[in-house]
Amino acid sequence: MVLAPLAGFVLLSAAAAPPAQPTFTHDVAPIVARHCITCHHPGFNGAFSLLTYDDVRPRARAIAAATRTRYMPPWKPERGYGDAFVGMRGLTDDEIATIERWANAGAPRGDGSPAPLRSDWTDSWRLGTPDLVIRMPEPFDVPASGPDIFRLFVVPIPTTAVRYVKGIEFMPGTRVVHHANMRLDETPASRELDAKIPRPAMTGCWRRRRVIRTAIFSAGRLDSCLRFQMIWRGS
Repeated sequence: MVLAPLAGFVLLSAAAAPPAQPTFTHDVAPIVARHCITCHHPGFNGAFSLLTYDDVRPRARAIAAATRTRYMPPWKPERGYGDAFVGMRGLTDDEIATIERWANAGAPRGDGSPAPLRSDWTDSWRLGTPDLVIRMPEPFDVPASGPDIFRLFVVPIPTTAVRYVKGIEFMPGTRVVHHANMRLDETPASRELDAKIPRPAMTGCWRRRRVIRTAIFSAGRLDSCLRFQMIWRGS
């Protein structure tokens, strides 16, 4: 009997190392800087500031939940449909997973100090100094508590000559303003209705053919100022 030699081959491979535990200093702070502090800094519409670890740490799980469901950063169009929109916002899947793992690990700070968070946001005009600022003729008092309030305000445009408009920007005078839709009424209808009411605001909704929607402001939106592709003639 002839016995054939038996050769055995053993393939040895190192097991994939688990990903390192995320820390605020190294992993989370850059994400917050890119996506959050534009709104979440002192003095703006954000409900709280996220500039420091002490700001972010108590809200770690809430931030993880808000980003996992894509509730934050605010962006309404559903992902995966059509081409990218101008001003599109949102975290990548890897960024969301990093925040989730960091929160689940107890939100560790990490060694050292995070890189300085960017400070290029502005609470002033983003299109530059405007040629004309239109303000409400009189203030509107908002209760300290209660449901959301929707009102229509008629704000006259103080011009007696033809002007060519290349951009519109809305700047709220208070943090209670969540969003605003700006429209132009080419008819006297809005002024006539406004003259009939004693308060500086109306309820209802414009459904007129000659009311033109021009711009939208919403807390958290970076595209709430409108730079027209073509100059628009106003009078």
